[in-house]
Amino acid sequence: MSESNSLNYSDQWPIQVANHHNQSIRAQDGYQSNDFWSQYAKNFRSNPFRTDDHVVNRLLLEVSENTSLLDVGGGAGRLALPLSLKAKHVTVLDSSDSMLQELNDSLSEFNIKNICPIKSTWEEAQVGAEDIVLCSHVIYGVTDIKLFIEKLIANANEAVLILGFFDAPQTFLAPFWEYVHNEERINLPGITDLMNVLWELGYYPDLEVLSIDTSPTFESMENAIDDLRNRLYVTPGTEKDFLLKNAAAKLLIDTDDGLSVSGSKSRVLGLVRINTC
Repeated sequence: MSESNSLNYSDQWPIQVANHHNQSIRAQDGYQSNDFWSQYAKNFRSNPFRTDDHVVNRLLLEVSENTSLLDVGGGAGRLALPLSLKAKHVTVLDSSDSMLQELNDSLSEFNIKNICPIKSTWEEAQVGAEDIVLCSHVIYGVTDIKLFIEKLIANANEAVLILGFFDAPQTFLAPFWEYVHNEERINLPGITDLMNVLWELGYYPDLEVLSIDTSPTFESMENAIDDLRNRLYVTPGTEKDFLLKNAAAKLLIDTDDGLSVSGSKSRVLGLVRINTC
């Protein structure tokens, strides 16, 4: 956490998230995007019958034919779809129209009947308890982390499963922020910070490392610039666009997998399991 150690972890969290969001708002300067995920939603569609996904295979160990599951922030159903093939019923909650459209398209394509999509934020959602509550890559931007966690636990009859990176997903892009916006990026908290919050709240979950991978890469310089414009709120043809292109030339290096950000750390994916019964 970036704030003073005199504050509790659960008090530091919302300050860090708010500072990150405020920084993003200041940087936008006229940049408009009604649904951030509209440009990425299709990337989250996956074959529900795939057998080579180690995350899905691990989560399937938590599910039986009698299990009801609530996927909070389930998006296009990347996890919910394959889990629904084994579970009794799955509810997918998400606030993005584009993500839910992709999910509905998949439900039709694969004729899956036991998934119920609901458009809502978790904070505003009114849903019943399910056996398992899954929350994948959502916690980073949550402001009231105590309320969020307590609601997850209250709605889980058996367990809460939280998937996330030890460092928030866009942490590796922080060097670009400094080049383009002339200030140090305030990164969102990750699973490491979440564990401190949970311990502070009196929960002692299991933490399992599922993978340690290289940081994300870009297929080409053109692909990188297009993606970074959206993530850094840069409009083509502006002065910040010029700074972004210069930053990309300095920071991106060739690897066997594509263009990578120089000096970026490996991504550690963790699964937090909180027993509720």
